[in-house]
Amino acid sequence: MRRKGSVMRVMHSGIDSQPDDQFFVRYGIIFADPRSLRPAVQGRAPVDAGHSQPPIRHNCSENIFNVEERLSFDWSSLMLTSIARGLCAFFGMFTLWNCVLRVVKDVPDPNRWWIGVPDKPLFFILLVGAALTLCAYAIRPFQSAWRRRIGVALITSAFVIACWNAIVYYRLVADASITTRLAVPIPFSLVVAVVLGIVSIAMYRNRPAGGIRCFSVSAPVLVATILAFPLLQMVCFGTTDYRRNADAIVVFGARAYADGRLSDALEDRMRTACELFHAGLAQQIICSGGPGDGDIHEVEAMRDYAMSLGVPETAFVLDRNGLTTADTVAESNDIFEQYEIRSALVVSHGYHLPRIKQAYQQAGLTVYTVPARPKYVLTKMPVFMAREVAAFWAYYVR
Repeated sequence: MRRKGSVMRVMHSGIDSQPDDQFFVRYGIIFADPRSLRPAVQGRAPVDAGHSQPPIRHNCSENIFNVEERLSFDWSSLMLTSIARGLCAFFGMFTLWNCVLRVVKDVPDPNRWWIGVPDKPLFFILLVGAALTLCAYAIRPFQSAWRRRIGVALITSAFVIACWNAIVYYRLVADASITTRLAVPIPFSLVVAVVLGIVSIAMYRNRPAGGIRCFSVSAPVLVATILAFPLLQMVCFGTTDYRRNADAIVVFGARAYADGRLSDALEDRMRTACELFHAGLAQQIICSGGPGDGDIHEVEAMRDYAMSLGVPETAFVLDRNGLTTADTVAESNDIFEQYEIRSALVVSHGYHLPRIKQAYQQAGLTVYTVPARPKYVLTKMPVFMAREVAAFWAYYVR
């Protein structure tokens, strides 16, 4: 290309020609001087810096467009494509890695963290195809015709599945099969549907975006998505109550004071577990924790508090080695086998539940999460949630 005056001119097969509107739409080129865009009058071409232009033989409105509109359109396209690339980078790599884990380790499908599909080969192939499409778009957004058609079809299919997941969630809420602490129930599937909708639109529009401007938007979007994913799981999944009949209730420990009193967080968890027990949903309570501040062990303080609420001593199984979430899950494996427990309700605070579910899922144990009912919002909740973001990904990559 070469610039002559203030008008961009393009070389086609060695012959100077005026680029048409499709050229500018495709490559996002903006005229530098609006005055050079004045339409030809009475068959004469616009004049630029004393250089004559060849007469325009067809409708000038097809080639001449408003600079402000073009500039606005260019930035909106750049933003849409850049945001979509950041989203595609995360979900593409996340989904592809989950598919690899599914094959290599033969674990329950980790992709259920963002989309629920039947455990059948056809849907596994769909997820692999969607993952490759997302990764390819993150690397190179401008697509050939066949690649765009395939990509839009795959991502639209995933969008439909995510919408169906959201519909199933609302049906379960309507039937009272599950409940939520949110004033307005919002499933994570609905967030996923919005993301896939944005990606589908960007793929369909097929606009190029590269260079430092695109990277300056895509990179922060990728980082924000990595941080937002576990946070949204805490808000959506962590506030959803999946209580049902089970063989046992597992309560995760927290601080117990030297005099045997429970911290407010631990009291919330034990009180919720006792409610489940008295509702007849399970006949055993597994208390898991580590040493307390004094001579009284966490699990002993938990048991004593539950007994004060009417739970018989024979209902307890004490796990004194539950220093961490991973330790509790590992001990649960042995306890489940010893007491022939096939499923359990797990009680903790909502911010903790996604990581608990992930750990039990990796261990191949069936649990249903129940968020503790707090007496008040914990003052350190933002700190706990920020810590859980790092912990969630640490457990994921183990």
